[in-house]
Parts: sequence; structure tokens; C-alpha cells
Amino acid sequence: GMVAFILVMIGISTSAILSQVLITNLDAAVTDAASGIQPRIVFQNSADDVLNSGRFDSGTLLVMSSPGTGVTGAVVEDSGARALSTADLSRIVDSLRGAAPSAKTVELP
Repeated sequence: GMVAFILVMIGISTSAILSQVLITNLDAAVTDAASGIQPRIVFQNSADDVLNSGRFDSGTLLVMSSPGTGVTGAVVEDSGARALSTADLSRIVDSLRGAAPSAKTVELP
């Protein structure tokens, strides 16, 4: 009984520590990606242009709003950046509208 209790406590502790390490790593990756995108936004008209102007990891998603072009979005795939469809942009914008500042998951094809 005591060994089982100790093993459960080790499992819980390991899970909590690993969770914090993964969150820290994700925060660092997002901050790094954002720092690479911010200077490029000033000179580009659309999210597709921004992602095509630099080297970004596959899976990087950018949705931006600008006065001239409205809301644009793009995602980096293995073959390069691809503009998001109007339906995909609509799903993303709808999921973020009025939401509390927290992580959101939006399924895209």
C-alpha cells in the first residue's frame, strides 16, 4: 500500500513539473515566432505576404487585420505559406470574438 502511494505521488509530481516545462517551452516558441513576425507586418499587406517574407516553422498560423486589406490569414505548410480561405478566417475570428484571453482551439482542414 505504501509503495503504491509513493508511486502515485511521484507520478503526480512528475506530471506537474513536466506540464510547467512544456508550457514554458511553448511560451518561448510563441514569443520567438512573434518577434520574427512583428517587424515584417509594417511592410506587408497581408498575412500571406508576411509569412512568405521570412522563414517560419511549418504550422505557423498568422491572422492579422489591417485597414487596407481587412482580415487576412495564412498558415505555413511544408511547401510554403498558404492563404486561409474565407471560411477558415471566419471560424477563427468567430472563436476569438468576445472570448476571454485564453487558449482556443479551432479545427482547420
